[in-house]
Amino acid sequence: AESEVCNELARLTLDGCEIGPDGAAALAGADWFNALRSLSLNDNSIGPGVRAIAAAGHGLGELRVRNNGLGSAGARAIAGSAAMGELLALDVCSNGLGSEGVRLIGASPHLRRLAVLDVSHNGMPKEAGLVEPAAAALAALAPTLVYLRLDGNYLGEPGVLGLVTGVEWAQLGVLGLRDC
Repeated sequence: AESEVCNELARLTLDGCEIGPDGAAALAGADWFNALRSLSLNDNSIGPGVRAIAAAGHGLGELRVRNNGLGSAGARAIAGSAAMGELLALDVCSNGLGSEGVRLIGASPHLRRLAVLDVSHNGMPKEAGLVEPAAAALAALAPTLVYLRLDGNYLGEPGVLGLVTGVEWAQLGVLGLRDC
């Protein structure tokens, strides 16, 4: 979609607009999309449409896609996209990422600049051995994170210990672990 009106647009919020996967793909294909620095698509059921957003989001410093049914495939799309390398803030709360999706985000070489990360309420399970790799991957972000939310995910003792043992969170000012 071409538009001279949006060429200077730096921040776009389309929360709760029901754009779905096709709308997300159309948005990512807009000629002005690369000029965006901040994008919020919370509560839009974009699901697989996040692949197009992740592939085209070269200039994004902030991406908020909470409650969109992304699943671990959506986390894989975000984590695997070099275009996401400028992200400073990522909110993927309530997307059913599970431990694997959270691990993928934490382990991504493209997300090393993150200062703000919200992966709360993503259904990390209680089964032993699944939480520890996700916690270890998130600990790799310790040098840059100032804000981390994990509320509503089951971490238990192994997950919490994985986050705090032998890890220096040099800049972390907010750590949300409610109902973990």
